[in-house]
Amino acid sequence: MKLPTVRLRGENLLVLAGKAGEPVRVTLKNQPVARYEDSLVWDVRDPKSAQVASGTIPYDRTGAVAFTPGCDGVFLLAATAGRCAYSVVGSNVPVG
Repeated sequence: MKLPTVRLRGENLLVLAGKAGEPVRVTLKNQPVARYEDSLVWDVRDPKSAQVASGTIPYDRTGAVAFTPGCDGVFLLAATAGRCAYSVVGSNVPVG
């Protein structure tokens, strides 16, 4: 599903609805601000706060957060682009 563009700055926590065995894919875009060139760093936690996946998206690029949940529940996606901004471009699960 395509989402409206909302630029996020700083550290944010997004909530994802996941179902066991069904792949989750959230597309994020790292957006430049002024002359800063920070990477977007992300981390996903399951309902028990165990790390499920983590990664980075380079400056001025689009990338995917992808994982397959081992259980049904609410997953937390923590993300920051440092001094840059980022947005959620699309997702195949509900994002809050």
